[in-house]
Amino acid sequence: MQDFLFGIGVLALIVAWKYVWLPTILDYTRDKLFDLRDGFLREAFLQEKFPLDHPIYKSLRNLLNGHLKHTESLSIWEFLAFYYSAKNLRKDLLVGVNEIFKTDDRRLNEIISRVRFQSAKIMAEYMLLTSMIAIPMLFVALVFFTLRRRSIFKKILATKPIVRARALIESAALVP
Repeated sequence: MQDFLFGIGVLALIVAWKYVWLPTILDYTRDKLFDLRDGFLREAFLQEKFPLDHPIYKSLRNLLNGHLKHTESLSIWEFLAFYYSAKNLRKDLLVGVNEIFKTDDRRLNEIISRVRFQSAKIMAEYMLLTSMIAIPMLFVALVFFTLRRRSIFKKILATKPIVRARALIESAALVP
């Protein structure tokens, strides 16, 4: 009887994962990307008196639309495999993506930096929250950092490997 109940419990967890958790995280991620695109990005350009047909605005919208398009197909394991198999391409991809968003205007650079950082963070959250193995690791990290009472998350997100990873995520999003 215990084995039967255990099997029912495992089956319930699998069903909850596939039909409740994953769609919820997908909707949550897409909502955040829509808010970033239709809320922050649009408002920032209007507030700074930049036209909405500006090439940088179009590039940022394309980036966010690419993230929206590829959200469901993105997994942490595929990303890690690509990250390590594309060692020779990473520098070229980073240069290529940075070239798309290159500008001398300080106000535009602030908007670009914020949108790129936030979109990469949203996509990384999605990849982590849809991985059965990463969730327990995140829980352990949360407990560890809570016990240390010091969050180094922003420092981690600014390291070279994370910046390269962001370039790969953005490159995938910008592919038509």
